[in-house]
Amino acid sequence: MEQETKVLENLLSSMDMGIHASEEVMKHIEDEKLKRILIDQIRAYKALKIEVADLMDIPLEKKTLFENTMIKSMIKMKSFINQDDRKIAKMLIEGNNQACMSMHSLLNENPNMDKEVRMLCEQFLHLTQEHSHQWNEFL
Repeated sequence: MEQETKVLENLLSSMDMGIHASEEVMKHIEDEKLKRILIDQIRAYKALKIEVADLMDIPLEKKTLFENTMIKSMIKMKSFINQDDRKIAKMLIEGNNQACMSMHSLLNENPNMDKEVRMLCEQFLHLTQEHSHQWNEFL
């Protein structure tokens, strides 16, 4: 179960970064369609986050082991805030791609993980890839 806990903590951290980044950049986006995609991503991540927290039997407020990574990502993201929607979409896609690569690595490193944990990770990957695909039209 230790490997599953590590994977789930990474999953929570990835969703937290996605939620926080989306909420931050939404303040600077002009295109309503792009805003709606971000709102959908936030809702999807928050719903999945509840499932993960329930499985881990932890409160949603629990700090993950990867809080420093989130803070560094937010600082980097804020340096792009004065950009147009096209550049913001590019930054969001790059962030999602990084999250997907990290999650694929975790899945590959832990081939015998619990089926339910794997399913949650794959659900995260699907959501992340779907939103990245939707942002392509803003490039």
